[in-house]
Amino acid sequence: MTSIHTNPHLKVFPGRRGASTVLIVAANAAERERLAAALPEYTCITVPTAHDAELVLAAGGVAVVVVTTDLEDMPGLEWLGQLRRRNQTVMRLFTPTESREDLAIASVNIAGVFRYVRDATEEGNLARAVSEAIEVSGHRSGPPCMREAVAKTIKAHAKCRTSTEG
Repeated sequence: MTSIHTNPHLKVFPGRRGASTVLIVAANAAERERLAAALPEYTCITVPTAHDAELVLAAGGVAVVVVTTDLEDMPGLEWLGQLRRRNQTVMRLFTPTESREDLAIASVNIAGVFRYVRDATEEGNLARAVSEAIEVSGHRSGPPCMREAVAKTIKAHAKCRTSTEG
């Protein structure tokens, strides 16, 4: 069985220190590299299959998944739909090889993607969509212990505000 650490298809493009991790899933190696190159500020992990992507997601730490139309083992939208049904908390972006109206509709209806990125090669499109996804998901809010502490503080504040004792 292949693990994340022994997978010959997995490639890591390190971003700036402390950068969020973006998982790029595409059948074509050149397309994976092109998408990673559009995100130099993020740590990018690229894989060709949904199976490989599942291993990366299971290891944790991925903020955003960028998926193309075709994966080596299944259609990209089909896999994104599976992620949606399993309630994966990772933000999902779809960047089709060729933009078509039916793909845009399916990306929302089937896969519930956060963004449909029509032309990921256009300057800043993909980076902007990833940044928005990270911002919305709250992934930048620090390590899990910090997020937990903030959540407890918010909960205590809300309880205090609704208290009749003062």
